[in-house]
Amino acid sequence: MAGKKSVGSGFLAPVENIVMPIVSAIPLAQMKAWAYAYFHPVDAYGQNKKDATFGGAAVHFILIGLVAWVASMLSYAVGLNFAAFGIGLMGVILLPLFLLIGGFIGSIVYFIVAKIFGGKGSFMGQTLALALLYGGYTVLAFPFTVLAGIPLVGWILGLVPLLISLYNLYNLYLMTMAVHSLNSTRAALVVIVMIVLALVVSFALAAMLAVAALGAVGGMGSVPYGY
Repeated sequence: MAGKKSVGSGFLAPVENIVMPIVSAIPLAQMKAWAYAYFHPVDAYGQNKKDATFGGAAVHFILIGLVAWVASMLSYAVGLNFAAFGIGLMGVILLPLFLLIGGFIGSIVYFIVAKIFGGKGSFMGQTLALALLYGGYTVLAFPFTVLAGIPLVGWILGLVPLLISLYNLYNLYLMTMAVHSLNSTRAALVVIVMIVLALVVSFALAAMLAVAALGAVGGMGSVPYGY
């Protein structure tokens, strides 16, 4: 399940050679697989294909949710945000559940788009690939997510996960070519379409929330005084 021990190559080699020994010391094989997938997505996918089942992918998503929850709780603690810490305790169940459901729903949409462009991979293989990549992002972003809770200056460190996620789009492109046997152009189009869809959904949700908020404010303003 874990990635093989190797010396990093390429411009991310210094980062990999720092990250992998640390992650390897953690007794969670999936975490090592995620980190390895961030630096070597196609190799990691090949090494973890036995997890390309509903149960295998589900375990990855649930564990990713738990790791993300721990990062959030530590961030609240670092920032002495005890109110958020108390509320966040419920996330130990909600966040893994959200990752589990959201991960499979997102994979369904991705699978449809990939098939439109001629993708030949299996749904569970693709779902595992997406889990590995999101797990890689979660591991690399973990320390910066925690430190983002530092008052006043934490927001600067909080920008690093954005850079980590941007590079992961390149990993997604490589993984899409490998999983679905697509050429570079078609794989790039799949990723671009998914980015556009994600942006559209995000804007739509933001607009719905804004309308709901304005409606609530308007409703409060229409209540007669004395009631």
